[in-house]
Amino acid sequence: MLSSLWKVLFLFVAASLSISSYAGDREASGTVRIYANSGKIIIKLSGSNKSCGNRYFFDLNSEYNKAMFSLLLAAQVSDKRVWVNGTGDCISTYPYSNAYRLVNMTIID
Repeated sequence: MLSSLWKVLFLFVAASLSISSYAGDREASGTVRIYANSGKIIIKLSGSNKSCGNRYFFDLNSEYNKAMFSLLLAAQVSDKRVWVNGTGDCISTYPYSNAYRLVNMTIID
């Protein structure tokens, strides 16, 4: 159990450090609010990215995403700021309302 937790933590840190060259348009920071809608976890930040807005989404279908969800919950409860970055196209349909798929996040405060 502890071994798998370390693996997830390592993967999370490694993924957070591997930001692609176009990430600037898909990144944002701010305080977070978490919603669940239509089988997706949707987060809304107080700050926005340059190209789509302030919303990101993901599924709870992997250990990595579950770890991100735990960190996001901790940030929301403690009112800490986070940095996030997404991937793919900006999805404007319901329930996304201008959101990127979330791939990385870090608590920054």
